[in-house]
Amino acid sequence: MFLRTTTSVLAVVAFAAPALAEVTPSEVWQNWVEYYKANGYTVTEGARDEAGETLTLRDVVVGYEQPDEGTRVEFRTPEITMTATGDGRVRTTLAETSPVTATFRDSEGGQVTLNGSLVARDTEILSGGTASDMTHESRSGELTLALQSVQTAEGTREVPASVKLVNATSRQQITDAEMMRFDATMAADRMEIAADYADPEGSEAPGRIKVNGSLENLQATSAGSLPKDVDISQAMHTALRAGMDVTAALTAGQGRLDLDFAGTDDQGQQDTAKANTTLQGVDVTLALGPQGLKYQGGIDSTSTEMTVSDLPAPVGYTLTEASFDMQFPVLKAAEPAPFKFAYSIGGLTLADSVWDLFDSARVLPRDPASLDVDLTGLVRVTMDLFDPALMEAAEQAEAAGEEHAHGDEEHAHGDAPAAEGDPAAPATAPSAETGAAPAEDSAELPPEMPSPFEPVQVAINKLALSAAGASLDASGELSVPEGGNPEQPVGQVQARFEGVNGLIDRLVQMGVISQDEVAGYRMMLALFARPAPEGGDALVGQYEFREGGQIFANGQQVQ
Repeated sequence: MFLRTTTSVLAVVAFAAPALAEVTPSEVWQNWVEYYKANGYTVTEGARDEAGETLTLRDVVVGYEQPDEGTRVEFRTPEITMTATGDGRVRTTLAETSPVTATFRDSEGGQVTLNGSLVARDTEILSGGTASDMTHESRSGELTLALQSVQTAEGTREVPASVKLVNATSRQQITDAEMMRFDATMAADRMEIAADYADPEGSEAPGRIKVNGSLENLQATSAGSLPKDVDISQAMHTALRAGMDVTAALTAGQGRLDLDFAGTDDQGQQDTAKANTTLQGVDVTLALGPQGLKYQGGIDSTSTEMTVSDLPAPVGYTLTEASFDMQFPVLKAAEPAPFKFAYSIGGLTLADSVWDLFDSARVLPRDPASLDVDLTGLVRVTMDLFDPALMEAAEQAEAAGEEHAHGDEEHAHGDAPAAEGDPAAPATAPSAETGAAPAEDSAELPPEMPSPFEPVQVAINKLALSAAGASLDASGELSVPEGGNPEQPVGQVQARFEGVNGLIDRLVQMGVISQDEVAGYRMMLALFARPAPEGGDALVGQYEFREGGQIFANGQQVQ
C-alpha cells in the first residue's frame, strides 16, 4: 500500500526535459491522466478553469482501489496550476500540502484508515515534447509523505511518521502509442524517516517508540510498457499476457536506523530497548513481464548494536555483505520454465557480548560465519500467479483453516460431560464391547492453499554453511519423473562436512551434549557420512533418491 501511495506521489510530481516541439497545458494534463490509468489509477477533477495559457485544476483526486480486498488509496491535491512558458513547454506547480488517505481491512475484517499528507516544498515541473511523446522534469527542495493518524472501530490514534526526500529531481518520458511506454530516472540527496508513537493513556502496558533513519545518495530508474485497455490493479495477469513489461532499480549509499523504546511490562517493571543499525550501501532491482518476475538485491557492510533491559549485556553483529536473487515464471504454461533462488551472507560476526551469553569460556571458534544457497531448475506454472481466482482460493483456504482450528480448540476445551439423564447429554453411548464411544463422522479437512507451481527439476549448484568451526558444502540435482510425486524426487546429492567431530567435542566440553549422548550422535553421523579419503576431521556423503521414495546414503538404504 505504501508503495502504491508513493508511486502516486511521484507520478503527480512528474518529470520532464525541454523539447523543441510545443505542448499545451491540457495536453500535459491528459498525458498524466493516461499514464495514471495505464497504471491502474483513477483520476477525477473537482473543477477546471482555463484562462489564456493557464490551466487550473482543483480538488484533483488520484485513487487506487481493490474493492474485493477493501483497499483504497487516495491522493487529493487542492490545486494544480499549469502555465505555458512561451518556449513550447509547460510549467506546473502544486499546492504545498495535499491530503493522502489509505483504507484497508485488518486481519479480522475491520476497517482501518490511515490519514496523512504530502508536503511538496519548492516544487516545479517542466513538460515538453509532443502530445504523444512527452517528457517531464521536476525538482523539489523537500518531498515529505507523512502519516498523522490511524482510525479504527476503537477510535483514532495519533501516529506521527514520515518519509522525506531532500533535493529530489526526476525525469520521465511518457510515450502514448498502442502501448503506454515510460522511461524515468530519479535522484535525491537523502531520504529521512521518522516515527514517534506513544500508547494512549490508560493502556495496561504503556510505552513509547521512536524511530529515526536516513539513506544517502538515492538513485532510481524505471522503464516499461503498459497496455492501455487493461486495468492492472484488477487483472495484472491479463496485462502481462497483453505485453506489460516493467523494470526498476534503486541504489543508495550510507544509511542508518535508530530505534528507542521505553515503557513498562505487564507487571509494571521498566522495559527499555535501544538499537542502532548502519549500512554502507544497498541496491535493489525488479523486473516483471511475460517472461516472469526477477527480484535481486544486495547490502554492503552493515552492523547492528542493541541494548535490551531484559538482557544482561549489549548484543550486536556485523555483516560484510548479503545478496539475494529470485527469478521465476508467473504465467500458466504447458512447458516448464526456468527458475532461480540464490541467497548469500558473508562475514557474519557476532559481538563478543553475544558469544559470552552462552560460551563465556571461549570454547567455540568465533570466526565469521557464512551461508550460500544457489538453486536453479525448471518449474511448471499451473495457474497465473496474479490471477484473482488464485488469490481468492488462498483466502478461502486460510479462512477455512482458521475456522477448522477454532472448531478443534472448542472441541478440546468443551464443557464437562453432562450428567446421566441430562437432556443435554450426547446421544451416543459407549460401546458395550470396547467401552469407547462410537467414532463420529470425521469432519472434512479444510482445503489446502492451491500451489501454482509444479517442480520439474532442481539443481543444487551450491549449498554451503560455515559457522563455529564446522562447515557444509553440498551440490546435486533432483528431478520429478513425468506424473511423479513432487515430494519424492529422483537424483543425487553430494556433500562434504568439515569440523563436525570437533564441534561435537566442543559441545560436550560446554555441557550442551552429555558424554552419554556422544556415541548416539556419532552413530547417527556415521549413518549419513563416511570419513573423507584424505582423513582428518572431514566427512563426505553420497545421497541417492530413487523412485518410490527410497533414499540411500553412501549405498545404504535409510528410507
